[in-house]
Formats: sequence, C-alpha cells, structure tokens
Amino acid sequence: AMQAQLVIPFDIYGSLALSNERSQAGESRQRVNYSRAVPSEGGVGYNLGYASGDGPAYRQADLTWRMQSVQLQAGVYGSSDAETRWADASGSLVWMDKQVFAANRVNDAFVVVSTDGYAGVPVLYENQLVGETDRNGHLLVPWSSAYYRGKYEIDPLNLPVTVQTPNVEQRVAVRRGSGYLLEFPVRRVIAASITLVDAQHQELPLGSQVRHEQTGARAVVGWDGLVYLENLAAHNTLQVTVGEGRTCQATFDVDINEEQVPLIGPLVCQ
Repeated sequence: AMQAQLVIPFDIYGSLALSNERSQAGESRQRVNYSRAVPSEGGVGYNLGYASGDGPAYRQADLTWRMQSVQLQAGVYGSSDAETRWADASGSLVWMDKQVFAANRVNDAFVVVSTDGYAGVPVLYENQLVGETDRNGHLLVPWSSAYYRGKYEIDPLNLPVTVQTPNVEQRVAVRRGSGYLLEFPVRRVIAASITLVDAQHQELPLGSQVRHEQTGARAVVGWDGLVYLENLAAHNTLQVTVGEGRTCQATFDVDINEEQVPLIGPLVCQ
C-alpha cells in the first residue's frame, strides 16, 4: 500500500490537498480536498472533499458558522447510494457576577472581564481582540487556556476623558473546567483645567504653587496661567502662592456630572 499527497496552503485559513493512494488489494483512489478554517474571532469555515477511483465516488461537504454565542454546523458525506446528512449546534451558558452569558462551547476554561459597568471597552486576550464589553461592562472570554497565565488587556481609548484606569493589563491562570471574574478597576474623576489671572487680569506667573483646600492636592501653574486639578467637588477653593510668599485665593464651581474636562476661567485670584 502506498500514498502520495500534496498540500497547498493559500493563506492563514485555506488549504488545498491532492492525494493518490493504492491499497494492498491493488485498488487506487484519488482525492481532492479544500478546507477553510473558522477564524478564532468568529466567522464561516467550510470543508469540501471528493474522491474517485475503484468503486463509487465519495463526496463530502460541511459548513461551520461560529458566532459569539453559538456555533452552527451542517454537512453531508457519502456516495450517491449511501449519503448521510448531519447538523449540530453547540454553545455555553455562563452565570457570573449576577449576569448570564451565552457563548461558544467552553472546552477548557473561561474568564469574564469586568470594567465596572462601562460599556464598549475593547478587550484583548494574548494581543488578539476578543470583543467589547456589553452594556453592563462585561465580556466573556470562553476559550481561555487552563493553568496558563494568559494576558488580558483593555483599551481605555473609548472611555470618557473623566475616567481613569490605573491598570489596563493583567495576567491570570484559571483551573481547568472553571471560570474567573477579572476586574479592571475603572473610576470616574472630576477634573478641570483652570486659567488663573491676577487682579489686573494678567496670567499668574509660571510655577506658582496651587493647593486645593478641600482635598489638600497640590499643582503648579503652567503656561498661560493654566492649571489642571483632579478629584474636585461641586464647590472648590484654591490657595495660590505667587512668589515671595504672596498668596491669593480663587473659588469656582464645577458640574460633577460633566462628561468632559471643562476649561474654567479666566478666574481672578485675589
């Protein structure tokens, strides 16, 4: 018995295989097969095959459609006088952090990424984009590798400018057959940029020291009298030291529900 086979890859998904074989009984058969794998992020894959030689011709065709919540498959194989048709649907239901997730079949382990309720945050697993968090700030990664410290990342560019993410990358290993809730702390920061001027409406000198009286936070006046402050309250008071021990005071209000960083001023420090 002997067989010769030629495999031609076209891209990272598709390949063509040609083969010729001869059995010990002297029967010969030629085969041609084209397959296209399903992308890991989801999509369509298929497999087409045909074999002829001594005996009835053999045909094979199947299609796989992988979506975020389910994988559907259907196919047919056999000869003209003995044909078999089949179909399959597989998926998973996961309950974690008071939410139900529908996903593809979990073969090894899974991780639920949480962004503290912020939706539309891209999530990456091993540098590959998995998807975006839903309206509750969650995303299920159903194909995590068990016992491997996989790298999970979030891309904070879609978050409002008033939101801070102290950690955008974490590594975690999950036991086989189990899941893990991976939380990325996301906190909202009330901030503002303030332009400070003196009584003559001239910008305060560069490097003037600024102290927020309510929180004790300190900052420095930059070019054009501009200073940036975080963790503000609805009503704020600033104490400014303007060289040679001279001080002045400025008060201002901010909208704590503002989604953008406001530019306040010119604000007179007196």
